[in-house]
Amino acid sequence: MNLFKFYSLFILFFLFNGKNANACVCSMPILLEQIPEKDFIARAKIISLSPDPEDSEYHKAEIEILKLYKGKPIKQIRVWSVLNSSCSFLPDEGSEWLIFASKNNEGQLGFGFCSGSLLIDRKFDEKRYPAITEKYLRKINLKIQVLDFLVSSKLEPKNEAGLNISSSINFLSEYKGSGIEGDRFALYELSIDTNLSIEAIEPIKEFTFSSSHGSLVPHLKQDLKVWSKDQEKTIAKPQKMIIAIYYYPAEGEYESFLSLFDL
Repeated sequence: MNLFKFYSLFILFFLFNGKNANACVCSMPILLEQIPEKDFIARAKIISLSPDPEDSEYHKAEIEILKLYKGKPIKQIRVWSVLNSSCSFLPDEGSEWLIFASKNNEGQLGFGFCSGSLLIDRKFDEKRYPAITEKYLRKINLKIQVLDFLVSSKLEPKNEAGLNISSSINFLSEYKGSGIEGDRFALYELSIDTNLSIEAIEPIKEFTFSSSHGSLVPHLKQDLKVWSKDQEKTIAKPQKMIIAIYYYPAEGEYESFLSLFDL
């Protein structure tokens, strides 16, 4: 098993083995794919919860925003709780979350089990699963670091054409086992032509490698592919997209590696 598979299994563990574990199956969204799709992103504390008198599938949550990343400041948000279903979800009062919320057809802002929101102060059984809290917080802190950088740099990832980015099976294999100094993420802006080819890649924030490794740009041009979510082979006009590359340090028998996924 390689380190990528190890991290993937870890993610599946904390998604489906916690307090709210159930038969509701959710995808594991990538951060920079979530940002354009969400209307509100914030680190926030749940102050109080109460059933929504107008809709039994929802609760109303009073929140304290600790850091706002997208949207307008609010004091209340809806929670899609659906307590009588396999997707039941009800955060604890006093808990701290990285909230990813969207508006429904009526313009009401809310989040639920499959919104991609993460419980920051989640408790684990360290005796049964040693070091799991550290791994979990490492995942959340990586997302927060990227969000902090985007906000401070006044960058807002967009995806108006509904495009996806995929990589080759040997994605950046030249950098496997490398070491870095500083942040565990790098950001690049892709210029995409109407035929979905990548015309240019501009670095926004690059890794500082401990060895003689240079820029990722030449390798990204070879390893990345753009495709349309609607399976169209062309788009109406050229697009620009921001992508992130993440660094995962060596762990035990596993070498370090780079990935498009914020595991």
